[in-house]
Amino acid sequence: MNDLFTKIINGEVPAFKIYQNELVTAFLDVHPINKGHTLVVPNQKILKLQELDELSYLHLMKVVRIISLKIEAVFQPPRVAIVVEGFEIAHAHVHVFPAFKPADLHKSPNQKLSLTSDEMTNIQQMLKINSL
Repeated sequence: MNDLFTKIINGEVPAFKIYQNELVTAFLDVHPINKGHTLVVPNQKILKLQELDELSYLHLMKVVRIISLKIEAVFQPPRVAIVVEGFEIAHAHVHVFPAFKPADLHKSPNQKLSLTSDEMTNIQQMLKINSL
């Protein structure tokens, strides 16, 4: 059975995708820490990023960097956080989000944002990457 991220990658579950190619899919987190919170996921289902072959890993990190730069340009935070944890879904992924204060790194689920579909679509359009 496919996990949620595999269903998003395959288009079986709707998502606000920022970028997708044969190796990587990036989409907005539906429970964002801050506006622009993006998940970058290898299309290959693995548990840990270090399980990726070197070229796939480097490509994923290239996408993380490009999204980080876009988040920085759009939201102008003092920092862009890049977090790899993967405890909630057993599919390796990288969280990329604007961080305005250290507490952003430790927000509990009830502190996360609830955005409308229109807000998510607007953010998606601001961060969308058409090609690398």
